[in-house]
Amino acid sequence: MSVVIRRRAEYENIVRRVDSNLTLKKYKVYLVIRNIITIFISMVITKENINKFIKGKTINCPNKGITHIDFIPDGITRLNCWNNKLTELPKLPNSLIGLYCDNNRLTELPKLPESLKRLDCSNNQLTSLPKLPDSLISLYCSGNKLTELPKLPESLIRLYCGVNKLTELPKLPESLTNLYCQYNNLPYEITIDNVKEHNTLLKRKEILSKICV
Repeated sequence: MSVVIRRRAEYENIVRRVDSNLTLKKYKVYLVIRNIITIFISMVITKENINKFIKGKTINCPNKGITHIDFIPDGITRLNCWNNKLTELPKLPNSLIGLYCDNNRLTELPKLPESLKRLDCSNNQLTSLPKLPDSLISLYCSGNKLTELPKLPESLIRLYCGVNKLTELPKLPESLTNLYCQYNNLPYEITIDNVKEHNTLLKRKEILSKICV
């Protein structure tokens, strides 16, 4: 009888160890899944978690691996979302003054609000830009796949459009103080020193095209 009792005790110990191991494995699996879900949720800005990214009137979420932003509330004046994994942006509020979305994977931009003054969309995969607001004073769009630029507002002071596929530039505002357009496919070099000459040449081409029609 003592042998039977001893064997049974040994069996129960084995069962407890197996059950404990299974429980531990399940717990480890649970932790892995929870971490994956946490990481995934942290990559998406939603109505539920957006407040932790807002300070004053600024949304600040650079360099966090963000893959999607669901929406941007009204009243936000600055969006810092550079160096993430964004492929698109939501509708922008009419209050927005500064948009800094460089170093992402954007293929297009949404409609830009008329209040916007500063736009940095460098180092994305943009092939075109939307209509630029008249209030814009800074445009950084280098390192994309742009083949042309839209009409530039007369208020523009800084234009950085290098490292694209531009074959020509539109009329340049004479208010420009900074201009960088190197590493494109432009027919001639355009710098801040020959903006007037460039605009004059465009005007002559326009006149000739009308005469030749």
